[in-house]
Amino acid sequence: MDRLTKSAAELLVCPDDRGDLTVVENHLTCGRCHRSFKVWAPNLVEVLPLHKTVRVGQSRLERRNIGRYEKIFDEKFTWEIAEPPWGLMESLPLRAHGRVLKQLNLIKRVLPDKLGIFCDVSAGSGRYDFELLDRCTTAVYSDLRVADVVHLYRETTHRAASNVLIVRCDYWSSPYRGEIFDTVLCNDTLIYGLEHERRLLETIYGSLKNGGTALVDFHNRMHSGIWHAPYEIGYTIREIKRLLNSVGIDRYELFSYYQEEWISDGASYFKNLLTSMVPPTRYFVKIVKSFVSDENPALP
Repeated sequence: MDRLTKSAAELLVCPDDRGDLTVVENHLTCGRCHRSFKVWAPNLVEVLPLHKTVRVGQSRLERRNIGRYEKIFDEKFTWEIAEPPWGLMESLPLRAHGRVLKQLNLIKRVLPDKLGIFCDVSAGSGRYDFELLDRCTTAVYSDLRVADVVHLYRETTHRAASNVLIVRCDYWSSPYRGEIFDTVLCNDTLIYGLEHERRLLETIYGSLKNGGTALVDFHNRMHSGIWHAPYEIGYTIREIKRLLNSVGIDRYELFSYYQEEWISDGASYFKNLLTSMVPPTRYFVKIVKSFVSDENPALP
């Protein structure tokens, strides 16, 4: 049995009934409902629920996002992909490359030096994940979109990365065991509406070990950057804090992020002047899962 296929059985459960999975030939099989999930390659598994989650949506934008989710869920797996994965650097305009690198530097700086068992719950092209690979014992890159997981597989093969497991899954019906990851990354995904955000935050927090760290980001509702796609939903600081508290996340550090390249990362008088006039592009939240009580739940 391949080591990564064995890891999949240890890290994942059946998304329908949370039953344990065992490897049977080229499938993962649930010990409760006996459903089988395809192992497409030793490091690529597909663990989807029997049915997609039915949602209604409270706004036109949310209903549009639900339609996108349903379309992606219904995609059949194929090795022949006709479109690029989300966020692939080669498909972005040159003017966006500097913003991506700026965000990568922030992620590398904020996350722990040792990531242990790491998961990106919405990996896309993996443009940040592969830069973190040498800090992981095992890296789990997951996404629902077929083009994304096939690209991740090909890039992992090209890099001869031996510690990457790729999972096609739906975090609305999470296949992750509870408290299994040391570190979780969720970038540019908490943008689809309150119902979606709550479920994804519950998935992230539930999969973190006690003492584990997650890094997530929210778009700022008060920012009107011209690069914002029409499907994005932003939040104020107050709304973000209320959302975090609603799912039991009470130990976190929230900080502003300016994606504009002309606003430097370092502290300076010029930066302070600019940030007093320009709203942040996003808010990043570093979450530490801990059951230790604290009069001041936000991290210092």
